[in-house]
Amino acid sequence: MNVLRPALLTLACMLASPVMSDDLPSLGDASSSIVSPEQEFQLGRAWLSMLR
Repeated sequence: MNVLRPALLTLACMLASPVMSDDLPSLGDASSSIVSPEQEFQLGRAWLSMLR
């Protein structure tokens, strides 16, 4: 019984396949950005000044 529980747990972990999503945005790609880095910087400064 001591060997069966870890073996079943290992088998269950190996058989559980994670769901892959291909529709995630590319977070680090500057070419697919809607706003330029300068606009993003200005927007961040505006939000920061509103929070202060």
